[in-house]
Amino acid sequence: MAEPANYADWSNEQLIARVMELEQRLKGQTKSFKPSRTTISDRVALPYLPKQKSRPVHAFDPSKYSTRLIALKFAYLGRAYNGFEHHANNKTPLPTVEEMLWRALMKTKLIFPTKDGVVQGDADGGVNWEGCEYSKCGRTDKGVSAFGQVIAIRVRSNRKVKRQAETNITRGDPAGTQENDVRAERDANIELHDREAATVSLDAAAEEVNKENAVSFDPVRDELPYIQLLNRVLPEDIRVLAWCPSPPANFSARFSCKERRYKYFFTQPAFLPIPGADGVIETANTGLTREGWLDVGAMREAAKQLVGLHDFRNFCKVDPAKQITNFERRIYHASIEEVPKNLKPLALVSDSSFAPTRSVFRTCWTQEETEFLLRSTRQGMSDDEISDLLPGRTSMAVSLRRRAIDPKGTLVAAAEEPDYSSFDWGPVSVAQYWTAEDDALLKQSRAMGQTWLETTRLFDPPRGLHACKSYYYSLRTPTQRSPSTSGQNFHKTYWDRNEYALLMRGIDESKSFQEMHDEYFPHRSIAGLSKKYGEVQRLEGFTPKIYTFTVHGSAFLWHQVRHLAAILFLVGQGLEPPSIVSELLDITKTPTKPKYEMATDTPLVLWDCIFPAEDSESGEDALDWIYVGDDGGIENSKRSDASAGNGKFGRGGVMDDLWSIWRKRKIDEMLAGTLLDVVAAQGTQNYRTKRDPESASRSARVFDGGDRPKLVGKYVPVLHKERMESVEAQNTRYAARKGLVKRETADVKVDDDADE
Repeated sequence: MAEPANYADWSNEQLIARVMELEQRLKGQTKSFKPSRTTISDRVALPYLPKQKSRPVHAFDPSKYSTRLIALKFAYLGRAYNGFEHHANNKTPLPTVEEMLWRALMKTKLIFPTKDGVVQGDADGGVNWEGCEYSKCGRTDKGVSAFGQVIAIRVRSNRKVKRQAETNITRGDPAGTQENDVRAERDANIELHDREAATVSLDAAAEEVNKENAVSFDPVRDELPYIQLLNRVLPEDIRVLAWCPSPPANFSARFSCKERRYKYFFTQPAFLPIPGADGVIETANTGLTREGWLDVGAMREAAKQLVGLHDFRNFCKVDPAKQITNFERRIYHASIEEVPKNLKPLALVSDSSFAPTRSVFRTCWTQEETEFLLRSTRQGMSDDEISDLLPGRTSMAVSLRRRAIDPKGTLVAAAEEPDYSSFDWGPVSVAQYWTAEDDALLKQSRAMGQTWLETTRLFDPPRGLHACKSYYYSLRTPTQRSPSTSGQNFHKTYWDRNEYALLMRGIDESKSFQEMHDEYFPHRSIAGLSKKYGEVQRLEGFTPKIYTFTVHGSAFLWHQVRHLAAILFLVGQGLEPPSIVSELLDITKTPTKPKYEMATDTPLVLWDCIFPAEDSESGEDALDWIYVGDDGGIENSKRSDASAGNGKFGRGGVMDDLWSIWRKRKIDEMLAGTLLDVVAAQGTQNYRTKRDPESASRSARVFDGGDRPKLVGKYVPVLHKERMESVEAQNTRYAARKGLVKRETADVKVDDDADE
């Protein structure tokens, strides 16, 4: 230790320098000083508390766990993602669904991917499926959603790994003389009875291990709650819906899938029409029509031509990197379907199970409820007694339903109980119940030639428009047509009220022009029928609806569904005839693809993936899916906790998560819709009644599935557009640039993978 300095011998300059040095040192210590959270008095008052040791983080050892191959079915809303598939070393502005799924599997320690033969311990190394037996069904593109995406993957299981009793002391050698010399020397001073006691303890441990391994393991009920584990760490717009505990041998989510189903949603009208005469346009295929409304009948006629095995090279985007030469794909089903009101979003809440009180008045009766009502009435039960046995039905509803189905009491008074199976009940609505007076008034109005809209004003209390319209058409039958003197059908140039009513009936029943022509209008041409449909749109007006283009196929080419939707929208707007589909499918007439824009991505949904059995002829899905809330889809710790829900409804359930997403967007929808109504009601309401002659030359607005139409100037028909290079030319040029060897067509395997 250094001796203290003797300042008596220092000069004034030395002393001043020393003082300055100490001042600088003090300032530095002051700046670096961090005060304690407790004051001096606190430190004095509190007793000495030892520092808590941090809990050691143990490395996860995959060898301690067994694994199993399962299939997962999940859904996601694709607007916030750059598609499903993750591409290494390809940075995208948005994350991919596959990346989010991989991170969730890694965070929950459900997978053990390997990298260079070593198990990857965290998610920092990037997406890696090596060693996981991973396969995916469909590769959805940026913005595309999926409600039935499927993957197969090997995951950690709750089944215990079989263990061996670790002991070197055998039953025949209680003294342990067979151990090595080192251990024998170390244990030389142990008493015999201590060694015998140790032997008994080891035998008991071995027996306990064997008993533990012998306990039966239920592969469903005793398994890890995969659905709940993943949904806790996934974003709210990605939800696991089901898992399959026993996929067939050699199962692949990609190659075992034999059918993929897509839905493309669109509105009717496609975009906001312009009121008055300014919004009326004339096309060669639909005649006069209001811009924005789609000819659904023509779209249905065009969609039917897609069914079957066709070459779809003119309905896809060619990727020369894949060197595909076979563009034949089979379409099992293609249709334009209106989304029924009872299937629209949140229709489930109208079910009696969600009713706020028992007295909620439900309008639709099932066949089982109706049969129970009639049987109970035959047994002499009153309306109140029947109401007590039917949840959600008031005594008034019971009385009205009985009067509607059996107005004269013949079924109730019959000597023998009727055969209820012969009745076509249907979900009859009490709101559409018609009295004898209503029926007579409607028939009288119809006989006077009044339309259904005029008839609605005759009822007191007033009837609903939909109820009156439906009942009006149900009483009408097709009128007989008189043949002309030449033996041919008489072609009338005008339309009477009956024909207008039949046209409206065909539209309500979603019939195609061909079907309406064959059933109602054999005397009129399909072209004339189509033009009259356009006039009806302009004169009558339509209620906005939601439709889907539904297509099922074995496999799809790149962007194939979006190309199909784009052509159908052109047909619906009257810009193309329905025959454009067959023209593009015929590669002898159209060998190269015209340059047209495909439909936008957001409304497209991968609806479901079907995995039939190998020997199945029905084509139905054969995987044993366990959905959330089913037995095996509930977390073990919550099976006895009613307040926690069943994983589907209730606290922490999938439905709660999806409800929150829906509600956010529903409020936005209501605000925007209300603002539309407010602005439309402001200012003048005097719209032009005559068409401007110059309106025919204005820029065409084309609907492509997006939020607003595109201005394209003068519309050029698809078959008159500029053509792309042939597929063969694109493949050859790419192969020459990359130095690829040309492959024979017979060796090229069809890519059975949906790629939208």
